[in-house]
Amino acid sequence: MKKLFIAATAAAFLSGCVSIPKPVNLPAFPQAEYDKLKLEGSEKLTGQAFLKTLGGDVKVAAGSQVILMPKTSYTDFQFATCMGMTRCDKEDMRAAKYEKVTIADAQGKFEFDNIAPGEYYVQTTVTWMRPSTYGLVTEGGALMSAASVKAGQNNTVMVTR
Repeated sequence: MKKLFIAATAAAFLSGCVSIPKPVNLPAFPQAEYDKLKLEGSEKLTGQAFLKTLGGDVKVAAGSQVILMPKTSYTDFQFATCMGMTRCDKEDMRAAKYEKVTIADAQGKFEFDNIAPGEYYVQTTVTWMRPSTYGLVTEGGALMSAASVKAGQNNTVMVTR
């Protein structure tokens, strides 16, 4: 009983040492850079989003929202900084005008139509629940991959780690 008390006291004491990092500020929204983007086109981008578990199972983004974002200095920062353990502040709402959104099907596949040739990022989530001694725990997380769309080609992207 004494060992349990010591372990509980140590855990309580050490839990105070864990700090949640402050979100990183996103750079100023580069409106001039976005003004140069073409919003519509005749190209298509297809893809699939998935993760592989440590046990080798494949989990897909079934039913998850998939966002297509143009590659800019703003989204470059998000891709490089905000997709790991670092949290970023809320995205500037002006970026939404330049994004396209769809939902992944049961196999985690998605498609964007009527897009302009160019460089993009595709963002989504792949999550699932697993049992633990404390109840269900969420596994997986956010994914973001670069995609290139070229005129007249079969443009595809796999969004995974």
